[in-house]
Amino acid sequence: AATPKGSLRDHMAPGLAGPLQAAISKPVVPDRALVGRLVEHGAIEDLLRELLVGALQGFAKRLRPAVPGSDRAVGRLRSLKRVSEGMLGGLGAEIERQAEQKAKDFVDSILSSVVAQAADDLCDPAKAEDYGRFRAHLLDQLLDTPLEDLKREADKLDTDTVVDTVVEMAGAIAESDQLEGQISGIITVGLEAIGDQSAGQLLEDAGIADAWRGEVEQQINLIARNFIKTAPFRAWLDGILTE
Repeated sequence: AATPKGSLRDHMAPGLAGPLQAAISKPVVPDRALVGRLVEHGAIEDLLRELLVGALQGFAKRLRPAVPGSDRAVGRLRSLKRVSEGMLGGLGAEIERQAEQKAKDFVDSILSSVVAQAADDLCDPAKAEDYGRFRAHLLDQLLDTPLEDLKREADKLDTDTVVDTVVEMAGAIAESDQLEGQISGIITVGLEAIGDQSAGQLLEDAGIADAWRGEVEQQINLIARNFIKTAPFRAWLDGILTE
């Protein structure tokens, strides 16, 4: 219920957004087969179908010829229209209905090739930089969106279902016989990769040493001040000084 003010960027440690944006905007060319499996889905096909049918119908409407002429011609056309409404009104509607069905049938026939072209475009090395900038744009939009707006979107989810799902997943993981070995393997691989490097060296290599250090120092100082003010700490310190 308590939503922080500002955006995600306002609550990030200084200097973190730059390296994150640089990493996400690199011109990476994804695997074509993987992208194909991702985009070949009913939801994507429905979206493309609606866009293509709408574009074809809009184009067809723009092709309808305008009738030039004088005011007398316009008046005659209006009279003719009144006469023909009863006779030919249904014919025009039927023609439009058939044209709409033709557009839908045509889109259905080319939809698979359109999805394939979209996947090809996403995996085109010549457009890797463009899509890198697009990912950076998405990150900027996420970081600069007010937290109140993000919370409003999150509230659309069924909170009870989300919590139940997380609890069930955590329970399944905790009950796994392989959990201990998997954790041990992860730690071992991590230590082998780090080698003799210190935490400071790792952060320096990642380009976030200064930003991380300042943020951590603030948190440590806050926690330490609150801890020192507690009665148990004062009693322990008094005992040390008395001895």
